[in-house]
Amino acid sequence: MLSWSYTPERWAFDVTSLMVLIGEDEERKYRLSQRSLLEALAAAPVIGLQNYIRSYEFLLDGSSREYFTPYGCKTAPLRNPRLDAVISLQGLLDDGKYGVYRIRHSSETSARRRGQLAMILWVSTTWICSGLIFAFLGLIQSATWIGLVNCAALLLWSMILRTVEHYQIKPSNVSRETITGPNEPDAVFILGRRNSAFVLEGTRQQVKFWTARGLRYGDNGTAARIYQNTTRAITFFLLTFIFVTIPNGSTMDQTAFVLLNILGQINVLVGRLLNSWICLAGLERQAENTDSVPSRTHIWASLLRKFDGVNKVSRDWAQGLGLPDTDEWREWRQRIVKERHADAKQLYNTIREELRRQY
Repeated sequence: MLSWSYTPERWAFDVTSLMVLIGEDEERKYRLSQRSLLEALAAAPVIGLQNYIRSYEFLLDGSSREYFTPYGCKTAPLRNPRLDAVISLQGLLDDGKYGVYRIRHSSETSARRRGQLAMILWVSTTWICSGLIFAFLGLIQSATWIGLVNCAALLLWSMILRTVEHYQIKPSNVSRETITGPNEPDAVFILGRRNSAFVLEGTRQQVKFWTARGLRYGDNGTAARIYQNTTRAITFFLLTFIFVTIPNGSTMDQTAFVLLNILGQINVLVGRLLNSWICLAGLERQAENTDSVPSRTHIWASLLRKFDGVNKVSRDWAQGLGLPDTDEWREWRQRIVKERHADAKQLYNTIREELRRQY
């Protein structure tokens, strides 16, 4: 005979499902942002300790974006993760945006100081929030040593991990002597998915530093392997300890652990955003900027007019724009530079009608 009686089981948090809410990729990008020592000492845990067990080969991966330089007539992958983060988080390649920025000679600006002050305030906030979580553990009678030890160990080790990476993860070296004409003008542009583009101007040395410098781990290969293997081993043992002990803790232990991890996830989101503000403060927005470009044709026109004549050796730099190889577009390319005030789309339509009448 079937029994319809039901005895509810003891309720508990599924801690493992709440450890990572926003995705490990956010933590990886934050690690690539060259966190300052202040950010490393934020009282918030890292997202997903398993991130720090994996290989450090991700440091060698460049951005999926590619830039083109009309001065050198070449395409290359964007290797600076900080600039890549600025473009993404500040929406510099959103549809309809044409952004032109010049690299400042001095990085100390009021915008940068405001960003640094905001970072100080945020780090102070993480200490206050963590203090409240530990006070919660100390005041609640049902809390046990499991919650206190796990929260303290996770927080302390997270700060150590970030500090180690602060000193070890550095931009690759680019010697000034290896750059031809380091003080000569240079520029690159990145095309967005539709009607958008980002232009970066400066001296050749500045542009090289902002686009071509990837990241490396340490200066010495042997020391780097020791640091990596040591931190990965300790991280593995800590992760094992957490998964063994936290499920056996009280509900209040698990609540405090979840709250601490949520703080860590907020810290990554806020930290990345503030980092992008500070980095963007090193660029000066130019007058050509606009947020309402109607079509890809207008983007091509702006770039052609801006960089017309910059390369005296090769006039074929516009191949980086990806213009169609047709009679209409070849004629349009020549006339759009001469007729600087003509609307790009209207000019193309006019040329198209003229060629049709000829044939």
